[in-house]
Amino acid sequence: VEYTTRAVAFSPDGGTLAVGYGGRVSGANKKWDGVIRIFRLTEELNLLQLAEIKEAKQFISVMKFSPDGLTLAVGSRDNSVYLYSVPQQYRRKAKFSKHNAGITFLDFTTCSKYIQSCCSAYEILFSSTDSGTQLTDGASKLVHHEWHTWTCTLGWAVLGIWSGTMDGSDINAVDRSPCGRLLATADDFGCVSLFRFPCISNSSQGAQRTKYTGHSSHVTSVRWMAAANSTYLLSIGGEDKCVFQWKLASSEPALRPSKGGENDEKMEAASKTGQEDGDDF
Repeated sequence: VEYTTRAVAFSPDGGTLAVGYGGRVSGANKKWDGVIRIFRLTEELNLLQLAEIKEAKQFISVMKFSPDGLTLAVGSRDNSVYLYSVPQQYRRKAKFSKHNAGITFLDFTTCSKYIQSCCSAYEILFSSTDSGTQLTDGASKLVHHEWHTWTCTLGWAVLGIWSGTMDGSDINAVDRSPCGRLLATADDFGCVSLFRFPCISNSSQGAQRTKYTGHSSHVTSVRWMAAANSTYLLSIGGEDKCVFQWKLASSEPALRPSKGGENDEKMEAASKTGQEDGDDF
């Protein structure tokens, strides 16, 4: 990747890589803001460029392929989600522009027909992947649809991650585990937290969680490894510029403090040097 990029996405078969360019980094060339490049991974593990697109007015912030591999969704800081048809050589088939701020997260339903998206104005909106039409009743209409991923920080299924003392910027990222039973979060307090999913609570303190420390400042993102039975989680630090790999050591974590203040379950942080078993948190 030659220039600044903030978003990448692999196709479901792992053979195609989409890269979104741009970002406000010192010295970055702004002419690349909004550029998308599509690459095919060759048998020699080289990247063969298939397409280049430039429609977004600002940098690309998030990208995802639909579960069926037929649609590429691209969120930009220009407040829009662009939807491209993979079989038609990435021709744009729809554009969703109802958000009031830059796009931060998006998820597909498992049927690939709908998207939920969040923006930095703390909105969660729903739209059709075929036409880009907003579903104003999406929260209720899609209640029985299964979401292929859940990375949006807003929505009924993640209400419990928020406590009454937080503002909308305190949680930087969430990710539901591949098994669908756990939710990991990254926050401004240097913690990686683990919840049950769905995460719902009527308490002003939010849902029960277990916190893990190690990063020296805010944690910018968390993502589970993609395998269906994966027990590994990656977290990215902000000021410490570190990538941590965590291993879930219990398949059924209790997610509550045990006697003495220690956690009932354990996650292990493997060091950057490749140590398999690190400190227990």
